[in-house]
Amino acid sequence: MSGPTIQNGYLVLADLSGFTPFMASTELDHAQGILVNLLGVLRNRLTPTLQLAEIEGDALFLYAPGHRLKRGETLLELIESTYVAFRDKLRTMQHNATCACAACRAIPTLDLKFITHCGEFVLQDLTGAPKPFGNAVNLAHRLLKNRVTESTGWNAYALFTESALARMAISPDGIHDDTLSYEHLGEVAVGAIDLHARYRELTAERFAFLTEGDAHFTMHRRFPASSPRLWEYLSDPDRRGQWELGSDWHARQRPGGRAGRGAQNHCANSGFIEEVLDWRPFEYFTVRMTWGFLRMVVTSELRPAEEATDLRWSMCFEGAAPRLLRASACRVFARHFVRAQARFERLDRLLHEADDWRGEGTGEVRDNGRP
Repeated sequence: MSGPTIQNGYLVLADLSGFTPFMASTELDHAQGILVNLLGVLRNRLTPTLQLAEIEGDALFLYAPGHRLKRGETLLELIESTYVAFRDKLRTMQHNATCACAACRAIPTLDLKFITHCGEFVLQDLTGAPKPFGNAVNLAHRLLKNRVTESTGWNAYALFTESALARMAISPDGIHDDTLSYEHLGEVAVGAIDLHARYRELTAERFAFLTEGDAHFTMHRRFPASSPRLWEYLSDPDRRGQWELGSDWHARQRPGGRAGRGAQNHCANSGFIEEVLDWRPFEYFTVRMTWGFLRMVVTSELRPAEEATDLRWSMCFEGAAPRLLRASACRVFARHFVRAQARFERLDRLLHEADDWRGEGTGEVRDNGRP
């Protein structure tokens, strides 16, 4: 008789910091309501990209097979964008509080930390839902007790084990390295990033955002994928080669050791150089594409829809030529050189064929009426 299938993948814990003293010093009914609201934000943001295994008091335990996230950096961006949503929710709850109870006054004392490990586990169904078991699961939970705050002063952070960083294939600047030791589990190399610093960066004013009114060509389409999944297909050079007809993209510059503003990609087939001007994971990104004297700016904006994501893809030509001429040339370029319609139809088919996608894709092409 064969046992459970051994899987290798990501194990993630999202843990509310400061909740134990918060509960001890506040009214139970209000504190419980605050907890439910905050855990709801985390669950909505982290799933369905990650599978929820269990709610463990003031923490969520989630997992994902390693093959589900081809681009490991998507997981880091998911964690960071979830922290932004968490902080925004805290601010809203504090602003909307209508009473002066201890729980409502103490909302600003709460924060959030993430633990991510990659290793082997088996899924066992003991309570009606699959849950990972194994030494890797034990280690992930033990890592909740660490010395990141003691060493750095950070109250909000994302901690990754060496095995997780290797699987994700990232080495971001500003990471705090350490080696922790646990009884029966031995020494574990880890790295942590400051989520407060990332929050400030991700909520700064937009650097470059092409509106539909300023664009020369715009396409709207709904795709059967969550925003993080669609983002991965749109931004990862390897993924793009699966649906961008005639392209062969390769990563070049990665300032700070990761994708983001200032990063560059190169298409070996067309010769285009692509530079990222603005990068807001799962919301939008803007790039400038250059080939000789030809320069264009493209913004891809994502908006979550029910079991799907709406994409607005807008392009404009840069240059000294009259706007009317640039607009006409841009429409011809998007239709006949980029073949935007055919590319997005191919992407739609890819997402439909994946067994973890749901929803239907619908699309329309819209040329802006005014030059």
